Amino acid sequence: MIRKATYKDIDSILQITKACAVFMINNGINQWNENYPNKLAFENDVLRNELYVLEKQSVIIGCVVISSFVDEEYIPIKWLTPNINNLYIHRLAVHPNQQEKGFAQQLMEFAETFA
Repeated sequence: MIRKATYKDIDSILQITKACAVFMINNGINQWNENYPNKLAFENDVLRNELYVLEKQSVIIGCVVISSFVDEEYIPIKWLTPNINNLYIHRLAVHPNQQEKGFAQQLMEFAETFA
């Protein structure tokens, strides 16, 4: 089940993203680390009603942010399509012990349907 996240979910989400960061670093992907993603980012996501969690048997195993917020780094990029009313995927994560089971695809399909 995918549902909107609450502040109570953040500790579980941080456990997932920390496990993902270690997994990514061990596989040569240095996008996430011990400092990112962090609690403040997820608190802001909840505040903006943009954070969703994926539960399996009432346990959070993944998350995704679906946001209209444009990160400052993306502003100077010359996109192929106009940057108007777009939604962006941020902080998509599935716990490493639940990966390769189609859960990330579920989160992406949810985001696409939401958009």
